[in-house]
This record gives sequence, structure tokens and C-alpha cells, in this order.
Amino acid sequence: AMGLAMIAPDDGVRMLRDVIYSGQRPQLAAVPLVRSRMPKDVPPFFSEIVLAETDRKSSGAAPGDVRRRLIEESPDGRAALVTEYLAAQLTRILALGSTHKFDPRRSIVELGMDSLMAMELRNRLLTGMDVRISVTDLLEGPSTQELSMRILELIALQDEGAALNDSNRDVVKL
Repeated sequence: AMGLAMIAPDDGVRMLRDVIYSGQRPQLAAVPLVRSRMPKDVPPFFSEIVLAETDRKSSGAAPGDVRRRLIEESPDGRAALVTEYLAAQLTRILALGSTHKFDPRRSIVELGMDSLMAMELRNRLLTGMDVRISVTDLLEGPSTQELSMRILELIALQDEGAALNDSNRDVVKL
């Protein structure tokens, strides 16, 4: 009646195998939803799942898309793009709601970030921007503005390192 279906044993084993081997998410749930049977006033837990699935399908963002957009962006607009991305990710992770206005100088820990949420943010930064920031660094409580600047520094260092490696390869090829 609530739009939930049963999981067949073979499907359950396959899902469990996929979850174990993917290792991409700190928290997962296998919930076979039948959206056409879900009531209009679904409990908040299920509405968040449906919204998350809708967001994922509508965004069409592939891993690293934000990084590519940064490369195309003018140097002056990069900080704003990173801050916007961080605000969107923090809104989802902290379940703040789309109307929440971020103060870019406020600590992410003050917003309610805990260790599991920090792991999720770390994973999203790695997937979306190809930037590796430790959970410990996130739990030190940087502001979104400080975190944006750190991300831009890391990207610049990675790009310089890649350019240096490319130039070294050219020397070796000669």
C-alpha cells in the first residue's frame, strides 16, 4: 500500500554484492519503490529518497563535471562556482532545505557537520571535482569560503603537477 515491493533473494544477493564491491557510499539502502503506488503524502524519509532520485536523474552530471566547468570558467568566477557547488552539496548532506542561505564565513561544523557527513562531503568532492580533502580537515571546521579557496589551491597544484609530468614525459620521449 505504501509503494514498497519485496526483494527476491537472488536480487538481494546481487544488490549486496554490488554494494560491497562499489564501496562508493558510506550509507546505502536497497528499497524497491513502486512510485506509482506511493501515496501522495509519503513520510519524509521516502520523500527524500524520491527527491534524491529525481535530482540525480535530472542533473545528468557525470563525475568530474564540476572540475570541467571550473576549467572553462574565468579565473574570477571559479571561487563563486566552487562555493555554489559546496553550498549545494552541504544543503543535501546536512538536509538544510533549498531555502537555506549560506553565510560563506560560517564554519561547516557549526552548520551540523559530523564525521559521517564529512565522509560524504569528501566523497562528493572527490567524485565531482577530483579533489581529495581529508575528513579530519573537514572536521576542523573551515568555512565554505575557506574550503573553496583550499579546493582551488589543490586544483591549481594538481594542474601544475600534471603539466610538469607532461613536460617530463616529452623530455623522456626525445
